[in-house]
Amino acid sequence: RIYYMYKEIDLLKSRNEYIAKIYQNFVDNKSLMNYIKSFIADLLLEGLYFYNGFLYFYSLAARGLVMGTSGNIKLINKDELFHTIMYQNTLRNILELMDDDAKLIVYNLIFEMTDIAINQEIEWSVYMYGNGKILGFTNMSISEYTHYLAFKNIIEPIIDKNILSSELLEKYTKFSKYTNPYKHITSIANLEGSEAKGGFFENSNVDYLTVAVFDDFNSL
Repeated sequence: RIYYMYKEIDLLKSRNEYIAKIYQNFVDNKSLMNYIKSFIADLLLEGLYFYNGFLYFYSLAARGLVMGTSGNIKLINKDELFHTIMYQNTLRNILELMDDDAKLIVYNLIFEMTDIAINQEIEWSVYMYGNGKILGFTNMSISEYTHYLAFKNIIEPIIDKNILSSELLEKYTKFSKYTNPYKHITSIANLEGSEAKGGFFENSNVDYLTVAVFDDFNSL
């Protein structure tokens, strides 16, 4: 029933359809632009859509609840981190083949698609645990965190701000000012890399570092 919940909740269905149509458009018309759109959609899925869901379990674990489940979520989170890195690198490699004019076309597309994803993710998160449903979450903090993730996982790693138009640079700067309102649960999510790392046979698989927002390989 959970797997088919999108048939019962229109909000969930619209999120699924937005991403699915991007992939279907590439299947139907294998143009370069549809190819790039599909990679942007992949990065939005891995680096934005999933993360507020992870945070929900970390917030419960910070209160001593579902500790085992949060450990499993950390493993999934690490998996999505590497997917995020992969699509960041893929998009950067594609952009390296382009001149500045072509890059600006893709940058406009990234901002446009990211804005849609942010609005969908905020709307869904508020529906699921906003409006005071879960202790520690407010509609404002959900919005702040979602914009913060979008900048750290999507915009900052891909976009060269030095070639942006004044309009896009203004958007970039606005995004960069968002901060993480959930720093109080970083000890659960291990966002700051505080856990000691050892050899594979010394630790269990949950002891390895997980970061919810990727900065660079030195963070791993």
